[in-house]
Amino acid sequence: NLRAVTGLIQEHQLTRNDVYIIATSTSDKTANLYDEVIDMPIKGYKSDEVDKKVAELMKLSPAERRAFWNKEFSKCIKCYACRQICPLCYCNRCIADRTSHNGYRHRPIRPAT
Repeated sequence: NLRAVTGLIQEHQLTRNDVYIIATSTSDKTANLYDEVIDMPIKGYKSDEVDKKVAELMKLSPAERRAFWNKEFSKCIKCYACRQICPLCYCNRCIADRTSHNGYRHRPIRPAT
């Protein structure tokens, strides 16, 4: 995932020279970010739909975006799957263990390294 790699580079966990990025499909606007593009579209992924939803979200005011995300987070059942799958995970102690959400402290479910 390009976002994960970009995040790791921004957090100084990788340098751009540490990775060789291969895309299975791309748009013209992101083609220069990859080292290689393979013509192999991802089945079921509709980038136009995702781009449209992101564009709609970005048009919202900060207050409207916060309301949107509060509604999404209200569905959270605290299974911590999001934390387990986090592509930017490199913390010795997960930030989710150091913060609270809706007044509840997160309980650790994996040992700190």
